[in-house]
Amino acid sequence: MDSSLGELPLDYSERNLSQSVNSPTSIPSKPLITQPGSFLILSLCTLVLVIGTIVLDAIILERYAKKFYLAPGLCAGLVSLVTIILEFLLLRYQSNVYAITVLIADAVSICANFFATFQTILVYLFGPPSTDTAKYLRQQKDLHIIMVTLCVFQCVLITCHFILTIRATLTYFKWKQVKMITDGEGN
Repeated sequence: MDSSLGELPLDYSERNLSQSVNSPTSIPSKPLITQPGSFLILSLCTLVLVIGTIVLDAIILERYAKKFYLAPGLCAGLVSLVTIILEFLLLRYQSNVYAITVLIADAVSICANFFATFQTILVYLFGPPSTDTAKYLRQQKDLHIIMVTLCVFQCVLITCHFILTIRATLTYFKWKQVKMITDGEGN
C-alpha cells in the first residue's frame, strides 16, 4: 500500500484494508463503525447524564423558579437528547446521511453544552444573576456542584461522540479514496 495515504483511523491494518479493497463486493455503502461497543457505551452513559441533567433542571425550575421555561441547561440537555437518538440511528443504519447529520448535531450539542456549562460555572464562581433560581442554586452548594459536574461530564461525553463519529466518517472516505486509487491502477 502506498505510504503517502497515511494511516487509516479506527485501527485498520494494511492487510485488512488490502483484502477489502481487492474484493469486488467490498465497496461499503456506509461509514464503518468498527467499535460499536465503545460507541454504544458512550451513547448510554451520555443518555443517562442527559436525562439526569434535564430532570434536575426541570425540578429546579419548577420548584424554585415557580415557572417552567427553557433555561440554557435544559436546552443543552434537549439538544443532547436529540443527538443521542440520532447516534443510535447511526449505529443502527450507519448511512452517510446519518453520519453527517450526527456530526452537525454533535457540533451543535457541543456548543450548547459548553455554553450551559460555562454559564453554570460562572454562576457558581461569581454569583448568580438576579433570578430566583440562580440565587437558590448559589445557596445550595451541593446541588450546584452536582449540576456543574453533570454539565462537564456531558460536555466530555458529547465531545467523545463527536470524535468517534468523525473517525467513522473519515474511515469511510479514506476507504473510498483507496478504492478509487486501486481501481485506477487496475485499469
